[in-house]
Amino acid sequence: MIYKKSIRFIFWYATISNLCFAVSATPDTLTLIQPDGSEFLGFCRGDEWQAWHETLDGWSIIKNEENFWVYAIGVNGQKLESSQAIVGLDDLPSFTSSGALLQKHLRPDRMINFEHSRDFSFSDIRTTIFTLPVLLVEYPDYGATIDQNVINNLFNEEGYGHPGYPGSGSFKDFYFEISYGQFTPAATVSQWFTAPNNHNYYADSEDNSSQRTRQLVRALVDMAEAAGMDWTQFDNDGDGTVEGLTIVHAGPGAEQGDLSNIWSHRWNLGNLAVQYDGVLISDYCINPETQNGNVTAIGVICHEFGHILGLPDLYDTDYSSSGAGKLALMGSGSWGTAGNTPWYPSAMNAWSKLEMGWGNNVLLNTDLQNIDIEQSFSNNTVYRINNQNDNTEYWLVENRQRRGTDINMNSPGLLFWHIDTEKTNGWAP
Repeated sequence: MIYKKSIRFIFWYATISNLCFAVSATPDTLTLIQPDGSEFLGFCRGDEWQAWHETLDGWSIIKNEENFWVYAIGVNGQKLESSQAIVGLDDLPSFTSSGALLQKHLRPDRMINFEHSRDFSFSDIRTTIFTLPVLLVEYPDYGATIDQNVINNLFNEEGYGHPGYPGSGSFKDFYFEISYGQFTPAATVSQWFTAPNNHNYYADSEDNSSQRTRQLVRALVDMAEAAGMDWTQFDNDGDGTVEGLTIVHAGPGAEQGDLSNIWSHRWNLGNLAVQYDGVLISDYCINPETQNGNVTAIGVICHEFGHILGLPDLYDTDYSSSGAGKLALMGSGSWGTAGNTPWYPSAMNAWSKLEMGWGNNVLLNTDLQNIDIEQSFSNNTVYRINNQNDNTEYWLVENRQRRGTDINMNSPGLLFWHIDTEKTNGWAP
């Protein structure tokens, strides 16, 4: 079958940048359980730097001191203020803590992180074999349930299949596919190490967990060094720095709905950075071991590794739009093009592939013309349309079909991405 589309100039708008390095919350509905055993459905919202829960109809909720889900009635900095109204038992409050009429979608203030990880300048490491260390960690009170060899297959096996989805692909398969064979990650997966402290020490969101996650990563690095790790093999571009440090922690990630876990993210060790074997170890990404009781899908891992390669988040954290949405890995595409298929994460969008050096950029002139656009699964051509009156604005066109990792997309066809290089955030319709 030939996948081509003939186009004339049509414009569709999507956000192109948002500078926060964490994965977005799962779009799945969650079953939330009260201490009395009653249940209701809700959503987890946000990301590592701003997370909360809502009912299905958009009312923000929070757990009180008795661990009951109650309606939120205000915002106090980076926390929601709880009412005494228990979800499913009491009536919804009418007013906020300040006396204003209660509105839907209350959210805590966003944590501001001014410590940026090192940016790569889109160098040759994106068109070669990329070696990365994957360190596994469990806790004294929370052991791992997935064998090391299963995690190794998740990262490295060609033709890997997520349980129940044969041939869905490994982390290596995904990046080999979307780079058109130009980029091959090769992961060295460690044994399971045991963290110095229990699970909640690192993951409890009430206790500065981001800094403690850094402590966890540094402890892991030290354990791997003591076990004989040769860090020089992970300096892919010869600049004296380990580029791809990846952590897999026991259990699920907070992005799956339980905020008592670590939220998957990419960051750096700050003043805990260390040099071993003459190379600096600082930048890292961290991901969960499990998802829905099984080995984790590759979606979150592929998204966080996109940050390791230098790409920003392309999702909209205030939910006023879908941002780049499900059709971009760095948007909400880590959860799949259908929104609930993370073992088939969305391919990178045209802009990201060009930034990686994996796309072939073809400029279209201003004259009206008919163009055959080949499908993007096996053809890396991306068409660019410049704004003749503004050199900071342009459009990219790609033809996405149900092939490869995009197999589950709802509406295959042409995608038009609107890029404004002077914007750091934006909104889609």
